[in-house]
Amino acid sequence: AGLLGELEVLYRRETGAAVAQLPALPATYGDFVAWQAALLAGPRGEDLRRYWERRLAAPLPQLELPLDRPR
Repeated sequence: AGLLGELEVLYRRETGAAVAQLPALPATYGDFVAWQAALLAGPRGEDLRRYWERRLAAPLPQLELPLDRPR
């Protein structure tokens, strides 16, 4: 039951057409944090760190946004 199925359940519950509850998620936010910490502590994390260091090494370009008054 993907996103549309979940939206249908929530809509039916909100309109009073059904008393329904979404199924429990298979993972918690804590599970995600533990997975990401393990990923970043390993060789893949080092690859990602080097990638972002290279990607962000140059100064960011200045945004030329239109202003409502001179500054």
